[in-house]
Amino acid sequence: MYKEKVFCEEVLKKTKIYAKIIATIFGLLIPTYPVINYVYMLNYQIKCENFYGIPGIYFSKSANESFIYILLSILFLMLYFSPLFLEGYLNKTGGSIKYQEFYFIFLSLALGCFLGVINSMYIINLTYMFNSKYGIGSGTIEYINKNSNFILPVIIMGAISLLWSTLAPNIAKKGVKRFVILISLFSLLMSITIFTGGTFIELTKSIENKTKYEIITNKERDYIVISEKDGKILVSEYSFTDGKYKIFTNQYFFFDRKECRFNYLDMGEKPVIEK
Repeated sequence: MYKEKVFCEEVLKKTKIYAKIIATIFGLLIPTYPVINYVYMLNYQIKCENFYGIPGIYFSKSANESFIYILLSILFLMLYFSPLFLEGYLNKTGGSIKYQEFYFIFLSLALGCFLGVINSMYIINLTYMFNSKYGIGSGTIEYINKNSNFILPVIIMGAISLLWSTLAPNIAKKGVKRFVILISLFSLLMSITIFTGGTFIELTKSIENKTKYEIITNKERDYIVISEKDGKILVSEYSFTDGKYKIFTNQYFFFDRKECRFNYLDMGEKPVIEK
């Protein structure tokens, strides 16, 4: 009981130190964020204007989403590796908790499964992106659509990725221990690579590879939604011929959102822009 009390006090002390560090970082970011956000939006407007041939003033996007995405990714990685840090700290201080071995194995499996689910979504997004950008991977997309169980190996890979630290030390046979360590470390490397690559791709997605749009119907005519600003939606006419979507941005219109009916469209590949 005494050891557990000392351990809790040490964890609380460390938490306060890390909290001060995080507060300092945010304190430095707050005054610089308006500049970062302005540069981010300006860059987005330039890219949209070049791609659609429509003045950039009609497009806007905040950096908030990217900042939140980065923050959540960092927090998740900290949580994912927490069994290693916590176990290492206990070994260093000589502390212990009830059912320690079972607790760390269960925690590493649960967090690993969660990482596997995230990586599965990243793999799907990456496959669609490569198909849209380079025209490859259509067979993989068809397989994914028909076989949702493809995600199981990715989840299993994530689940066993921390067992080299939590389970392997408790295995007596050297051959089995070595096998568990090798498989676990390989799974760790692959899982972190997929997670890092998927996060980077999500943060750097280009407007040129956008395939998902809203379709509106106004006065029995269909238009594709290009942007929305100040309560108005900017739309253009479009066509679908020979398996290709074309968006005609040489003319564009503004409608009130309340006056339109909406549908969702995933083109599967990037459209052709007729400026």
